[in-house]
Amino acid sequence: MYYPDSPWRTALCSLRGFFLLLISHPFQTVHAAERFKVISPDHPVGAVLGGDAVLPCRLSPALSAEHMEVRWLRTRSHFVVHLYENGMDQIKEQYSEYRGRTELIRNCISSGSVSLRIHNVDRNDEGIYTCFFQ
Repeated sequence: MYYPDSPWRTALCSLRGFFLLLISHPFQTVHAAERFKVISPDHPVGAVLGGDAVLPCRLSPALSAEHMEVRWLRTRSHFVVHLYENGMDQIKEQYSEYRGRTELIRNCISSGSVSLRIHNVDRNDEGIYTCFFQ
């Protein structure tokens, strides 16, 4: 998809069933100042109930996301699953069911990788998740 006036870049992820599934539906948007795509895998990623799930998301080309806003949302509900802004996790914006259970994996943030880890996955985590960059 092409959103000429939008500052947001997104990738869509789907979580279903007794284990977590991530299905990639990457979107490409182009901004006058920066050109990049948001990439997520094109295959499901699973997690056992009670375990951890990692939802991959990265920029292409590899650009630092250290000074960007990175927002993970539950798409249907628009719940903020995780928000990274001003170089820090913004816990007070986070939906209460995810507090203490999410982690933005930042070891490769300087190369544009901002995967989200959800700890202690349960059936209520089923749904569609979206990774946004700005």
